[in-house]
Amino acid sequence: MGSRNQSPCCLNTIFIGEAMAKAINAFAYVECSSLTQKGLKNVFDTAIRAALSPAASKAKHSKAKKTAAAGAVPQPPVLPKGIPAPWINILTSTFSEDLKKMVNRRDFSDVEFQCGSSTYPAHSIILSCASKVFRQILVDYADQWRQTDPLPIETTEPVATAPPVTTPVSLPTMPEEFKDPITLELIKDPVIALDGHTYDRASIGAWFVGHDTSPLTGSKLEGKTLIPNYNLRNGDASAQPAAVLVPIARSAARPPAPRRSYVSPAFSCIQTVVTVDVHGNQVKRTTFTMAESVRGIVLLRILEFLYTGCVSISGKGDENIPDIMMLAELLELTELATICRNVTNDEDYLNPSIGTWLNDEFGHVASLSFVNKPIFADMSFTVGGTKIPAHKAIVTTRCSVLAGRIDVSTNELSISDSSPNTFLALLEYLYTGHAPIDTSDKIELLCVAHRYKMPRLVTLCELYLSKAVEVATRDDIFRAQIDVCGMLTMAESNSAEQLVAFLKHFLCTNYGPMSRRPEFKTLSDADRSYVEENQWPPKSYLKQVEDYERATGKKPKADDCCLM
Repeated sequence: MGSRNQSPCCLNTIFIGEAMAKAINAFAYVECSSLTQKGLKNVFDTAIRAALSPAASKAKHSKAKKTAAAGAVPQPPVLPKGIPAPWINILTSTFSEDLKKMVNRRDFSDVEFQCGSSTYPAHSIILSCASKVFRQILVDYADQWRQTDPLPIETTEPVATAPPVTTPVSLPTMPEEFKDPITLELIKDPVIALDGHTYDRASIGAWFVGHDTSPLTGSKLEGKTLIPNYNLRNGDASAQPAAVLVPIARSAARPPAPRRSYVSPAFSCIQTVVTVDVHGNQVKRTTFTMAESVRGIVLLRILEFLYTGCVSISGKGDENIPDIMMLAELLELTELATICRNVTNDEDYLNPSIGTWLNDEFGHVASLSFVNKPIFADMSFTVGGTKIPAHKAIVTTRCSVLAGRIDVSTNELSISDSSPNTFLALLEYLYTGHAPIDTSDKIELLCVAHRYKMPRLVTLCELYLSKAVEVATRDDIFRAQIDVCGMLTMAESNSAEQLVAFLKHFLCTNYGPMSRRPEFKTLSDADRSYVEENQWPPKSYLKQVEDYERATGKKPKADDCCLM
């Protein structure tokens, strides 16, 4: 009941509610507040009493008697819930793991690092994709050699025993600003002390062992902090030693012009030798002689990082971390320095994302500068009359099928099972971990990926093809310009199991329109039996619909059924 201080509006509402309860012969009229929950318990208690009252039981029994007297009324069939389309999962990329196989391997190497008494092989194509410093040095040398006269091979002597002829090329006199004020030698690692002068890190470090004053002014310094001199570090290459060995093999061809680009102080010498191997091929090998302070184990960690985007560090206590960070700074590998800092700061969980980004950057550089480009190429593929230059180091470590067909003597390989565009898309994937699937023949690319045993590329094609089916059939399945049945046959013959599951589900859940398409008859007996057995709506539901129509003389309304 309303209290005396209730408004007339509230009282009218109560009167209206009670009148309606009386009109419909309700058990009672009760109210509660949804805001304060006042009266809520009374609502439930009244409902329970109503359900248990003799009047309610009598009314229910009376209704049941009337229904029995009138005969059972058929209920509309319930449409069972459909099974959602299967997911297509993309396999994890093996790009980093594949390239790691080439670390410190001589297979197809054209670079070597001389570190003390040890030599470590490497590959120009991989170093150039991973590092702007090596890209600048190696591409520079490659450009110079392309500008020289061709190297003639006009001898009946065994070419494998012919030693290279080296010709020193004199460079301009070293400017004074590139000399260390203490040793008067070339500054390899320029740093600025607090006196404002630039020194070589090694010489000023030795000076600070027994002094706290400036070597030039003699004044006492406020500290021994050293700041890298990036301006001098990026200075003219004429600051390098007075002669660079530029070997010329069996030819009087003119030597390349002196390089003018930046060379890291991590190297004490760089030289390139061109020889002719036993197969008559010109072989160019660039040798980096490392500075004396660089240790072999540290160089291997650097190479691992360049090839994979990650580095093996045992933990924050790894004694090699300071040397790795120092060499990373000299080679301008800022991400490697960040990885090392993350390890020492217990934030190494950030490093996998750095590696993923570096792999993507590697692929970006490769796509722009080296895929289908002649620089550093040591072989070519002939596809449908089109020659495509390639690099053995990458294609053999990324694709086992091609590795089985390519060796050191392979200069050209004919490909007869692919069109040029599709094979170029495959190469793009080998070099970058990504493929231009959108602009490629997706079905042919899936077939090629299967033949060349590239399972991740197969899953990528499966995903794109499933989306193509969804887009093509969005408006009209029966008239869609796509052959789903033919695609299913292709997927089965190329072991594209995820696409097979997707297409079978599509055919089953769209059995009505798909079974009327002419290509439905081209399905194999096994596929057609599967689709008919698992069609949706299921046969059992269709049988219930027929029974309902016969019993009621009408079709069930859409609202009567539980639709997917």
